[in-house]
Amino acid sequence: MDLPARQTFMLDLVGPGELRRGSSLFATVTGLARIAGPGVAGIIIAVSGETAVFFIDAASFLGVIVVLAKLSGRMKPAAVPDREATRARRFRWLLDLPAGVRPRPRRRCSSAASGSSSR
Repeated sequence: MDLPARQTFMLDLVGPGELRRGSSLFATVTGLARIAGPGVAGIIIAVSGETAVFFIDAASFLGVIVVLAKLSGRMKPAAVPDREATRARRFRWLLDLPAGVRPRPRRRCSSAASGSSSR
C-alpha cells in the first residue's frame, strides 16, 4: 500500500511538467535507500545501539508529514459531481472497451447442469 500511495502524491508534489524528472528522482532515492540504508543503520547500531536507529527512523517521517501538511493547505476541495452526470457515466467505460474484451452476459444453466433430464 505504501508505493501506490506515494505514486498518487507524485503529481501533486512536482506538477505535470516535472512528472518524469520527479519519478526518476524518486526511483533513484528509493534505490539508494535500499542500498545505503542497512549500512548506515549498521554503523549507527555499532556506535550507539538499536534505540538510536528507531528514533532516527521516526524523525525521518516528520519531513513527510510536513510536506503533506503543506500540500493539503494548497489543494482545492473537490467539486461535488452532478448526480445525473455521474449516473450516466457509471458504466460508460464498458461501452468504450473493444468488442473482444467486453464481458458477455451469462446464460442460464442448461438443463443438464440444473439436474433435470430431457427425454
